[in-house]
Amino acid sequence: MMSPQMQQQGANWANQLAPAAQQTLGMGAGSVSQYPPGTIEMSRSQLAALLAAVESGGGGGEGGAPGGGSNVASFGEVSNKGALSVDEVVIQKTGAGVLSKEETDAVILKALEANGITDREAQARWLPTMRNVIEHESTRNPDAGNGYDSNAVGERQGDGLPAKSSRGLAQTIPSTFAAYHVQGTSTNIYDPVASVAASVNYISHRYGGGVKDGTTLGDFNAVRSGGSYVGY
Repeated sequence: MMSPQMQQQGANWANQLAPAAQQTLGMGAGSVSQYPPGTIEMSRSQLAALLAAVESGGGGGEGGAPGGGSNVASFGEVSNKGALSVDEVVIQKTGAGVLSKEETDAVILKALEANGITDREAQARWLPTMRNVIEHESTRNPDAGNGYDSNAVGERQGDGLPAKSSRGLAQTIPSTFAAYHVQGTSTNIYDPVASVAASVNYISHRYGGGVKDGTTLGDFNAVRSGGSYVGY
C-alpha cells in the first residue's frame, strides 16, 4: 500500500512528465484525446517505471527522475576518462540476455544521468528516442553485433566479429564509442549503459549541436519513426 506522500510524489512526476511526453509525441494543446480532461496518457512501460520509482522512493524531491537507473549493473571497468583511444575499448560480451522494456528504460535513464541529463522533462524527450534506436539497432540485446555491413572490416576479435563492427545496445563502432565515451561508464563497448551513454553523447553532438536537453531531437526522430527508421 503506497503512502499518501508516495502517491502525491507519483502524481507530481506524472504531471511534470506529461507536457514533455506530449511534445515528443506531437500532442499539442489542440490535440483531441479520447480520455477526459486531466487524464495523463502513458505506455505500460512508462507506467511501470513510474510505479517502481514511487514504491522505492527513487528520485525523491525536486529534480528526481521516475524509474532512475542507479541500480543498473556495470559490465567491465568503469573509467573516469571521457574520450578514449580505440585501444582502450574493451570488447567483451555481457551474457545478460535480451533486456525487458523496463530494464531498457532503466539503462537509458542511467545513461542520460551519466551525460548530465537529470531534468525530468529532458529525460522524457530522450526516452522515446532512445527506445526507438535500441529497438531497431539491437532489439534490446546488449550482446548484439553486426558482422555484415560496411563497418564490418578488420581483424576478427574475441567476440568473433571484425574489429570495426557495430556492437552493443546502440550499435556503436569502436571508434565512435571511444570518441564519445562518457566519463564514469565502462570501457566495454558491450556494456549497456556505456553503449547508450556514448550514443546519446554522439547524437546530441552530431544532430543537435551539442545541446543535450532533447529539444533538438525533432529532425533526428522525423526520419526514424513511422516505419521509416534509418541508421544513425
